[in-house]
Amino acid sequence: MSLVKGSVPSARVAELVRENGIDFEPTEEYFRTLRSAGAEQVLIDALRATSANKPPSQDATAQAKQRIKGANALMDTGDIDGAIALFQEAIRVSPGDSEAHRLLGLALGKKKDWQGDISEQRVAILLNPDDATAKAELVAALHATTAAETSGVVVQSLPNAEVYLDNEFKGRTGSEGQLKIDDLKPGAHALRVSMPGKRVFEQSLNLTAGQTSEMAATLADLAGKIVVHTTAGAEVFLDNTSRGLANASGELTLEDATPGSHELRLSAASKKNFEQSISVSAGQETRVEASLADLPGRIVVQTTPGAQVFLDNASRGAADASGEVIVPDVPGGSYNLRITANGKTDFQESVTVTAGQETRIHAPLVDLPPTPGMVKENPKDGLRYAWVPPGTFMMGCSPGEAKCDPAEKPPHAVTITKGFWMGRLEVPVGAYKRFASGSKRNMPPEPSFNRGWMSDRIPMVKVTWNEAQAYCTWAGGRLPSEAEWEYAARGGTTQSLYGPMDEIAWYARNSGAGVVAWGMPHPGGLKRPNSFGLFDMLGNVHEWTNDWFDKDYYAHSPSVDPPGPSSGAQRAVRGQAWTSKGDDMRVSSRYGDPPDGSFFEGGFRCVCDALNP
Repeated sequence: MSLVKGSVPSARVAELVRENGIDFEPTEEYFRTLRSAGAEQVLIDALRATSANKPPSQDATAQAKQRIKGANALMDTGDIDGAIALFQEAIRVSPGDSEAHRLLGLALGKKKDWQGDISEQRVAILLNPDDATAKAELVAALHATTAAETSGVVVQSLPNAEVYLDNEFKGRTGSEGQLKIDDLKPGAHALRVSMPGKRVFEQSLNLTAGQTSEMAATLADLAGKIVVHTTAGAEVFLDNTSRGLANASGELTLEDATPGSHELRLSAASKKNFEQSISVSAGQETRVEASLADLPGRIVVQTTPGAQVFLDNASRGAADASGEVIVPDVPGGSYNLRITANGKTDFQESVTVTAGQETRIHAPLVDLPPTPGMVKENPKDGLRYAWVPPGTFMMGCSPGEAKCDPAEKPPHAVTITKGFWMGRLEVPVGAYKRFASGSKRNMPPEPSFNRGWMSDRIPMVKVTWNEAQAYCTWAGGRLPSEAEWEYAARGGTTQSLYGPMDEIAWYARNSGAGVVAWGMPHPGGLKRPNSFGLFDMLGNVHEWTNDWFDKDYYAHSPSVDPPGPSSGAQRAVRGQAWTSKGDDMRVSSRYGDPPDGSFFEGGFRCVCDALNP
């Protein structure tokens, strides 16, 4: 003990012990004291061996074997501490029993006292160098000592993952995703696990001596990247979440896109949405070319109800009852718009449609200029009227006509500046009845040839000028001027008649006058019309005009739209009747009757300046 405390190396003291021997029996307490003083294992082993080499007595050997047997029994029952005590007692009575030392070492190993195990196995080998069992147990104890002083870790991850510890490659995980790393220094370590296409797993470990830790290294997929090329300023949505706007060059990059399937949607003002399912691979870039087509515009046309609408000569529908027609899905650009309707002037215009916008067009259709003789029904009185266009004619006695009265002279040029609609027939009884009923008037006294006004088709007679004018006003018109009447009656001819007399007129010779009393008028429209489509402008019944009558008016009549005299006692009457002689049948024939007079052969027809069905 004094040598150890005097700092003599343990190896040198061990040599002295082996050379000179010892004169005392060292105990375990003594060994502990030596260790505390700094003695190394080599000295402890030498002391044990020297002490054990003393030859035991026969009795001591028997006692030792008895104690070894009892200790083994305790080992079998799991009483390790009891077994250790008996093994130590056997060694005390027989220090040279190598079996006792070996079995004590084994028991100490059960208690994980690896140093004690190693010491006892070495003593057993010193006592019996051929003890293979002790040697094997020594090796096991040495390994156990090493294991107790080191640590380990089991890494669980994906198969074939690379495992690094403190930046040193330790291997790859097996098919089950596991890698065990042993003989590690206890304390802090940096673990890193990596695999292509996966995020690197990094974790700090704190390993405990003699323990093996487990670490689950989950490798998440690396994020992918989506690069979108589209319209500048377009908004990009991924799975209905806005991810930003495309830059001025039309590009937007979406970082950290989760691998898998996604719904991509792009939108921009006046553009159709772009929608596409895309698949993102871990760590890969997905490029998307997303061209945004223009949204179609639409054209809203307000026009005449029923009008047909054409866009670049393709029919796009008809206007509804309110005059509206909507032309949908029109790509942006310029188009030729044409709108047509019967009896109306076509509307044509170049229109520009902006993508996604509404273009409104107000296109009322005006009536077509009527053509000579064009016929329309007057909704007021239900009669048909023919168009008489403006024009110039010679009014008065026709060239070569020798039977003209002085009132028909001098012939003179007259211009009618505005066209008008004239009743094709003299107003029949049926129409006048509707007027009388609607205006709460009494019918005039009936003529003998139409008792009770039974015949609705023959011309209305026995009406005063005032009654005729009132009817025309009710029908939305007026009585014609003398100039208008003669211009219309001629129908473009310069002759006294606009056709053979018997073909165009009812007069005394063909109407029964003089055969059956005075005869009677005939229903209108049975004779041939003139070129304006007007019937019975000569014969059948006399017709009131709007003008006052002056037999000398032609001498100073205006040449343009003559209005007739400003006053007078009679109103001008034109056209002759079924009672008239053939010599009086001229379109220029004129005379006057009092405006309050009514005559059995006197009727009328109306004109309208405008006629809207």
